[in-house]
Amino acid sequence: MGHLSLILIILAFGLGMAACAHAILFYKRFPIRYLKFHSALLIFLNAVVFLGLLFNYIQLNMMNRTFLNTVSIFHYSYYLVLSVLTAFILYVFIGLVFNLLEKNWQKKWRIFFWIYFIGLILGQIVYSLMNPEPEEITQYAIFLLGIAVSFFLVSYVLVFLLYFQSKVFKSRIQKRLLQTLSLFLFLIFTASLFLDASQIFEVVTLEEYLLYKSVVIYVLNLVSLVKLRGFVKNIFPQETGPVGTNVSIEHLFQKYKLTEREQQVVRLICSGKSSRDIENELFLSPHTIKEYIYRIYRKTGVKNRVQMVNLFREQ
Repeated sequence: MGHLSLILIILAFGLGMAACAHAILFYKRFPIRYLKFHSALLIFLNAVVFLGLLFNYIQLNMMNRTFLNTVSIFHYSYYLVLSVLTAFILYVFIGLVFNLLEKNWQKKWRIFFWIYFIGLILGQIVYSLMNPEPEEITQYAIFLLGIAVSFFLVSYVLVFLLYFQSKVFKSRIQKRLLQTLSLFLFLIFTASLFLDASQIFEVVTLEEYLLYKSVVIYVLNLVSLVKLRGFVKNIFPQETGPVGTNVSIEHLFQKYKLTEREQQVVRLICSGKSSRDIENELFLSPHTIKEYIYRIYRKTGVKNRVQMVNLFREQ
């Protein structure tokens, strides 16, 4: 079974690299902010999972477990790095969900993240100082499970937010895609939480954990690799048109750092829509539309709509 675990880890790792490369290349072709978050999330997720798989594989095959538990510096350094990467996954995932829902980051979410991040690090440091010799595996297991549960609870909140807020999209296809993505993430998070808890409390053997965890990350990377292009093209149809018509304008959006909503306003103005039309289409107040147009003027350096239309239509 040891060789089978190693083969599955290598296959999952290879597929993970392919999925990350595919997302990055797709982002370079269509510089949409969502793809930036998606790429970062894949990189951090694969880093965390494969760091854990590697650590456990070494523990299973190359080191005596009793000896490993007495190497306090190595033991706690691993979990500290794991905690930092996990916090960054949460940071990127929050940005991804809010970007999909066309919402800006709210202050309370940023504050919540930094409280979570600082608490995570301080908890690891305090526990390592209080327990330099991790002899009480059960106590430490409870501590680790607390970190995992807190992370997954926040992730579940974001998944449910994504599912129930999918109504921001008018298209039935877009709504169905977001709801499908939410359910898929829910299943992945649930499987990961169950496996982590089982491994912490030794319900499953370490080798079984390696096998099952490799399968979970393999499925996640495979779905990303196969479905990413179709998902993005359906969720962001205007931004992923034929090459040569929309790619250049996307570079301008990136150059001037326009938000998703500001990009929508630019596209509508360039298509000949009036302010009233834009208000009705985006369900925004006249004052909000004026604010967006003012920000676009300020960022691009144009003085009126004619200059703005010429700037973007020339591309």
